[in-house]
Amino acid sequence: MHYWINALLVSGEELLPLAQAADELGYAGIALADHSVMPEVIHSQYPGGKLPWDTSMTWPDVWVQIGAMAAVTERLRFATNVYVLPARHPLVVARAVCTAASISRDRVVLGVGVGWMAEEFEALGERFDNRGARANEALEILRMAFAGGPVEYSGMHYRFPRLHIQPVPQGPVPIWVGGESPAALRRAARLGDGWISGGTPKSMQRKLDDLNREREAAGRAHLPFSLAASAHRAPDDDDLKRWTELGIEHLKVQPWKWDATEEADLAAKIAALERFARHAIR
Repeated sequence: MHYWINALLVSGEELLPLAQAADELGYAGIALADHSVMPEVIHSQYPGGKLPWDTSMTWPDVWVQIGAMAAVTERLRFATNVYVLPARHPLVVARAVCTAASISRDRVVLGVGVGWMAEEFEALGERFDNRGARANEALEILRMAFAGGPVEYSGMHYRFPRLHIQPVPQGPVPIWVGGESPAALRRAARLGDGWISGGTPKSMQRKLDDLNREREAAGRAHLPFSLAASAHRAPDDDDLKRWTELGIEHLKVQPWKWDATEEADLAAKIAALERFARHAIR
């Protein structure tokens, strides 16, 4: 099992020392949440129910943050969990991802979703109603950009002539698609290198069955495919057995949250990472 730190709600000033500690302790990577802006008034329904953060919370740009963390680590990988892909033009995304991948020496995983907050799209001047279709085209464009060489595209939503996007990563950046709707699972199966999700082993079983059927239908069942999930409590041996039986290879953890009765400061977070590493990382 590869353990990733779920950095949701971690403040920007804590991310660099947490990344350095995770690198030294043998964690596989760190996963960063993404929003461009946070409107003060949000009428859109958060997928998990109640919004788990205050709207004034700081949201560092994930690619700037990954570049900074890559500079102070050696082997730690970085994933977006998840990047709101259709809220930006795919060429802008391509350059940012390629740059981060080059700086980090190919330690980047692009986790993407279509977003849930209509107000964010409106603020950025992007349509919300067709975000799924635009995400599908954006993923095609990103694949071409990661491969290097001239890129051109003529689709329903994006069109541009032959052009170059530099720098080019040494290898293709893995794309993990998030979301649990039928459309999201279909997108992951047909366009992704993996699926990144929350959930429990019990709640994920049916979705994984649907995902595998979609991969079969797309003729992609034989291709490598990563599965990433979140542990909402300290996983015991039975939990790990269930995750493994489902094919989960990457588990996102927040050890400082599991037994805490109050908000953990940086020292407490690092201490929790050390305790979990002694127990789980071999």
